[in-house]
Amino acid sequence: MVDPRTFGFVAVFTPEELADSTIADLGPDALDHLPGSPVWTERMAGRSVAIKSLLLDQRFIAGLGNIYADEVLHLARVRPVRPAGSLAKEEIKRLRAAVHPVLEAGLRWGGTSLNDLAYLLPDGRAGEYLHRLRAYGREGLPCRRDGTPIERTVVGGRSSFWCPQCQN
Repeated sequence: MVDPRTFGFVAVFTPEELADSTIADLGPDALDHLPGSPVWTERMAGRSVAIKSLLLDQRFIAGLGNIYADEVLHLARVRPVRPAGSLAKEEIKRLRAAVHPVLEAGLRWGGTSLNDLAYLLPDGRAGEYLHRLRAYGREGLPCRRDGTPIERTVVGGRSSFWCPQCQN
């Protein structure tokens, strides 16, 4: 494994070691074991943390990174700074429904290789999802939904890109 940005690692655990590791605290897999909207509603109730930060919390759901969280939020029409507990049931349904299509598209197009080329496919090619992004990295460019310029803000120490018109 080559990870120049050092976000990932490879490790082998015995069952006992796994139970005592931080990996045991990972939430359900975003692609394969996404809980239903009622579970999300229950787990978000009363939470004041920004929804973007909650989506990045691997204990809540495992597998969403910064780029894909922005894309999920854009597709669901949810502003990244909204407190998680403020989302209505319909918004939570849209948010949950956006996860699978965004991740599937990322996989279909080979992932998101940024200009630094820190992420490449095993054969050395760049992933092509970068050219299909709707929010992430598009500051000042028109929203692909309504034409409003995409804005950038920082949420939980991470850059967040969103449309001030269509993301409430």
